[in-house]
Amino acid sequence: MHKALRIADLIFRYGFGGVILVLLAVYLWGAFLTQEIGIQRYEKEFLAATLFWLVGLALAQAASLSAGTRSLASARADLAVLARAAAEAGTAPRVRFFEGEEDVYGATRRAVGQAKKRVWVTYLRGEGPRRGVAAERHFQACREWAMRSPGRSFRRIILYCDKPAMTDFYAIELRTVREAAARRRSYHVRLLGGSVHATEAFSVGIYDDEVIFTHTDGPDKEFAISIRSEKLADQHMREYYNRLWNLETTRPIQDVFPAAG
Repeated sequence: MHKALRIADLIFRYGFGGVILVLLAVYLWGAFLTQEIGIQRYEKEFLAATLFWLVGLALAQAASLSAGTRSLASARADLAVLARAAAEAGTAPRVRFFEGEEDVYGATRRAVGQAKKRVWVTYLRGEGPRRGVAAERHFQACREWAMRSPGRSFRRIILYCDKPAMTDFYAIELRTVREAAARRRSYHVRLLGGSVHATEAFSVGIYDDEVIFTHTDGPDKEFAISIRSEKLADQHMREYYNRLWNLETTRPIQDVFPAAG
């Protein structure tokens, strides 16, 4: 019995790797055709889909080896939906994968610095951000970006819960909202009520035409996927964000804590 299970596991592992290698070969071949022959239709449709499934399969394989298999099962399903939506956008977006606190927060901080008009982000965790240097630099970059010009739009949706671990984060964000209002800057924060997003949720950031999905799987495991696609950001993710922003259970932070700060 154990021998049969081991054989099945080997078939799955190497078969999985074979699929990734085949998709990689198809993608590289398609990229060659696009560059050398100029087949634009191939790039817009098939090449984009192949790239997304290649990234999705690689992510799924990495996730299957981690300790958080249960929580990442739903994450992989969500990524498949996102991949299809991006592939249907009609162009070949740029996709990048980041893993680890330094890389993830470094990617989001760079995205903030490159944005010109819009930084809309969510924070859907039931505990405050880590106190590491990378995280602090990211949140500081967000505040500085919003304060620099009155023509910029910054929004943050934070999961609302009564855990003590969130108290300091709420207080800092509330002070920043009030400072921005006094300086006539656009830095707005709303708190999302309900426990449905407390676990296994992706946080999303929309930085002009770049969308970054981040997920935390345990205390020492963070990863993110960056998708640069103007159509995906404007026609799909911004609409999703606006629905979340305008939910009845999503309230301005200054209304939740009117006497705080």
